[in-house]
Amino acid sequence: MHIVFLLVYVDDIILTSSLGSLIQQLTNKLHTAFSLKQLGHLDYFMDLEIKYLSNNSILMTQQIDS
Repeated sequence: MHIVFLLVYVDDIILTSSLGSLIQQLTNKLHTAFSLKQLGHLDYFMDLEIKYLSNNSILMTQQIDS
């Protein structure tokens, strides 16, 4: 079983999946109905910083201002 997450915030969409080809399939379907701009890998979103690690995983961090 594979999982796809589609996160929407206002006019931003984040797609992630356990299988890369599923992201492309969903992107193609969305592109037929909506105007999309693909910005590549996510680095920063809503105060979350995303780092891609060498072992095929990600690290999500958030700095809390005091």
